[in-house]
Amino acid sequence: MFTFMLVILAIVGGKRLEVINFLTPAWFATAIIALGLCGFLIKLTSWKLFNKII
Repeated sequence: MFTFMLVILAIVGGKRLEVINFLTPAWFATAIIALGLCGFLIKLTSWKLFNKII
């Protein structure tokens, strides 16, 4: 859905929207991996700090 909206925006915007060329699938994949890693690290540290049952 997002890709479809991006294509329509590019068609409507024309030359003014050439700045969005950096939004590639690899960029989105990297962003998803980075957000997932940050979420995992936050959950891991909260589990280690607040779960004192050993």
